[in-house]
Amino acid sequence: EGRGFCVSWGVVPNFERVKDSLQDGVARVVSNGPAFAAIKQDGSVFTWGMEHHGGDSKDVADQLSSGVKTVVGNCYAFVAIKESGQVVAWGNPSCGGRAGRGPIGEALKEGIISVCSTFRAFAALKES
Repeated sequence: EGRGFCVSWGVVPNFERVKDSLQDGVARVVSNGPAFAAIKQDGSVFTWGMEHHGGDSKDVADQLSSGVKTVVGNCYAFVAIKESGQVVAWGNPSCGGRAGRGPIGEALKEGIISVCSTFRAFAALKES
């Protein structure tokens, strides 16, 4: 269970960039509209699609290389919850794609239990 490989088709930029990394061990794929994020069994995340809307996660690649337990998307951004309870965000800044870098960042460093989204925003449930 949870072992698989990923195929992608249609108008999907940059899949060739990550295709080899997604040939096995893919546990889940999520989308946000113009981009995709694949979570592998080892807790790493690979992204493709429109770069400025979450398809390019190079700015947070080191944080997505391990320990990710889930990813949530909205219209143009993604957030990952790590096993440590930290949130990592990427994608369009006006849609929450830079949450960890702004004033809300301190609250998202630990203790996050879950995240949900609307069209252009995220909300997190944090341990008390």
